[in-house]
Amino acid sequence: MDKQFTATLHGVTRKNNSTNANPTWELHTSEGSYRTQTDAAIGYEVANHTGGPGSWIGKRVTFTATKAGRVFAWRLV
Repeated sequence: MDKQFTATLHGVTRKNNSTNANPTWELHTSEGSYRTQTDAAIGYEVANHTGGPGSWIGKRVTFTATKAGRVFAWRLV
């Protein structure tokens, strides 16, 4: 079963691409650090929401993660 949690997004770190060449990230939150799910669409969303005037850094975000703790969805609270 998937789990949802809400936390403040403190920052992100770009990790290596998956074997299918899709981006992966480590998301640093007030609840700990979580990796994005391999080959999930969120890998392409992170850069859009962490730079520039619309950045989610420092804001409350609801994350949805797999049982293993891999984040595959998020939304601004």
